Amino acid sequence: MTIAVTISRAAVEAVGAVIPACAFITVSLRFWVRNSKSNPLGLDDWFIFIALILNLGLGATLIAGAAVGVLAVPTPSGDGPTGFLTVNSHEMATMNKIYFFYNMQQPLTFGIIKLSVLFFYRRIFRGKIFDIVSKVMLGIITIWTIAYFFAAVFVCKTAFWAIWGNLEQYLAHCGQTTTIPESLAISDVILDVMVLSIPIPMVGEPLRLVCLM
Repeated sequence: MTIAVTISRAAVEAVGAVIPACAFITVSLRFWVRNSKSNPLGLDDWFIFIALILNLGLGATLIAGAAVGVLAVPTPSGDGPTGFLTVNSHEMATMNKIYFFYNMQQPLTFGIIKLSVLFFYRRIFRGKIFDIVSKVMLGIITIWTIAYFFAAVFVCKTAFWAIWGNLEQYLAHCGQTTTIPESLAISDVILDVMVLSIPIPMVGEPLRLVCLM
């Protein structure tokens, strides 16, 4: 059984507005607390601020795409059974440009958020092993962020025109269309789990001692 899922332009605009708005409120409260407690800002604060700017950019990209009518609309099918491969239109070119800029912003946003969390850990935790592990993770995530950013930029190598051409041109110059997004999504989740697991040994032992008291 096939289930058709329809996404409206209003839904895309809502996602593009609500999630960045929540991020803006959260980060603003963070800076307000830092200022009210007279705590100096650290690298974790500045990195999350950069991530907020990028998140606002992602939201603006979605809203712009929906506003000009190229997101959450049917894709032109062209003429005949293979017409979708060669159909070309201003709307499709605009949609592909939006996807291109969105895909460039994604790894930067995800990576900088992870770096902010790691720098936050380094602000509150101490220990030789922790220092080594956190530095290794900082290196891995930095490389991951840069690699996926440039993978998005050069998805069609230097044939940038193919990015907003028709599907036939895209497949000819850019190859497999899902490999990069799929590997980005999978590796992003794996890195999230690794980052969130780092402080477990640091807080696990004190909690165990408390439970034994």
